[in-house]
This record gives sequence, structure tokens and C-alpha cells, in this order.
Amino acid sequence: SPPRAPSSPKVALTMALAALCGLGIGVMAAFAREQMNRQIHTRAQIEELLNTTCLAVIPLYHDNKTVLNRLRPAKDFRAFRKIIEAAPFSGTAEALRYIKVAIDLHPRGAKVIGLVSALPGEGKTTVATSFAAFVAKSGARTLLIDADLRNPSMTRALGYSKAPGLLNMVAEGSDFHDVVISDSNWKFDFLPASTRIRTSNSSDILSSATMKDMLKSVSAEYDYILVDLPPILPVVDVKAVAHLLDAFVMVVEWGSTSGDEVAKAVSSSPVLSERLLGVVLNKADEVVMRRFEGYSDRRYDYYSNDKIPSEAA
Repeated sequence: SPPRAPSSPKVALTMALAALCGLGIGVMAAFAREQMNRQIHTRAQIEELLNTTCLAVIPLYHDNKTVLNRLRPAKDFRAFRKIIEAAPFSGTAEALRYIKVAIDLHPRGAKVIGLVSALPGEGKTTVATSFAAFVAKSGARTLLIDADLRNPSMTRALGYSKAPGLLNMVAEGSDFHDVVISDSNWKFDFLPASTRIRTSNSSDILSSATMKDMLKSVSAEYDYILVDLPPILPVVDVKAVAHLLDAFVMVVEWGSTSGDEVAKAVSSSPVLSERLLGVVLNKADEVVMRRFEGYSDRRYDYYSNDKIPSEAA
């Protein structure tokens, strides 16, 4: 009698083997892609890479049209407002508290803190401005200095483009108290970077005796002196001025900056490497980060719970 089904090919067996092979190739491709991915996605990665502490994770703020977590004049200044106006019991506010505690517990009493990043656009200026407003709001005497002389985005964003500042103090001998600005909105004192003057020797200005004497003389007047420095890899400014600062906080853009770039930036200056207080992961996608780190939602929901815990809890 004729067979009811063909003896070859064996469709069921072939499909099963094809599925297994496809699954194996997919797993191998995913593993290879993960191994080739050099971007920073977890706290553990940055801590192992730099042998330091991840001080805080600040989320990415965005709307339906524009990413807001870069401090640019006027339009993207909303990122700074989003961070500083975060609820006092939110994860963002807690991240700023972590930075403050790390500075306060510095064994040598660090007061002059440099905010740095490996590359431009990582949100260093946003974090520096937000933290200055945060500690000033708590009553601390705070001085914020825009030392990114080649791209003074902080000076422009705060609305002091036409005001004299750091360059005038060094180049023209202006007195510090004549150029420092008391910002009534954010309650900190601000030393702008003089956008009207362009300089090609910014590293010499930042490492000058005038800059050194200024930082030394005003240390008694402030609880925190925060210096927004240029990115490390494109220019030599941070390496030139590093010896004048007590400690550094490095801002790394989550999921964007590679570990090789971060390591190269830190190793470029022995002083920076020695005085590095910790790292802030900025612009983090919290949902994706949870998957990478394997934490449960309870860790994050704790911040968003506005209920007052009962004694039993």
C-alpha cells in the first residue's frame, strides 16, 4: 500500500533542530554583542573600572519632543530646573544628597570641588549647577565657578553672558568681589567665565597664581566651592588646574560614554586619579538599568511612596 507520509525529509525533526540552532546562534550573538559593548550601564561597571564609588544616579529628563538633560541656553535650561525642583523625597533628590554626604565626609575636609567629565555633552554643567542650587537651598554658603573658558555654557544658561568674570579677574586684575554675582533665584554666588573675551591659553589662566590665591582667600567665606571644568579628553585644562582643587566628582553619561574613554580621562592626571571622590552616572534610563543590575522595583518605589510609614512598617 502507498505510504501515508513521506519518509524524507523529516519535517518535525528538521524544525526542532533548526529551532535549537537558531536559539544557540541568537544566544552566541547576544553574548558577543554584550562583550563588545564598552558603554557604562551599571554602578558595578564604573566602580570596578575606576576603583571608586558611584555616588549617585541621575535619571534622564525628557518630554515628547526634546531631550532636556543638557544645560544649553534658555531652551534646555529646563533640565536643571527639573532636577532642582524634584520632590524632596525623590530618587533625584536622594542622589544629590549622596554627593553632599560624600563631600562632607572627605577625610581632609574637601571644600574646593571640581566637576569633570571625559567628553563634552555628558551633563557635567547641569549636575554642577543643580548641586550648587541644592546645597545653597539648604543654607550652605556656596560659590559656583564657571571654569570652562572655551565653552562657558553655564554662564550663558544662567543669563550672565555680558557680565565680567574669571577672565577679567586674571587678565585685568579685577577684584573677586567686584566680579562675583549673588544669584537671588538660586541663592548661590556665581563667578562667570566672561564670554566677551576669547582666550587660547585657558590652561595658563586656570593654573595662574591669581586663580590659586583667589581659591585660597575665599575658602573661609564658603562651605562649598564648586568648579565646573572643561571635559578632560579634548583639552589640557583639567590636568593644568588639578593641583589647586581638593577633590573631583566625575560625571559619566550612562549608556553613551565608553569605559575606555572614562579610564583614559582619569589616568591622564595622577592628581585627578588620586583625588577622585566618586562618579555620578547621568541621564540614566532607570527601567533599562534595573534590568542590567537585577534590582527589584521595591528599591525604586521606595522614593516615590509619599505615604508616611506606620510604626508597624
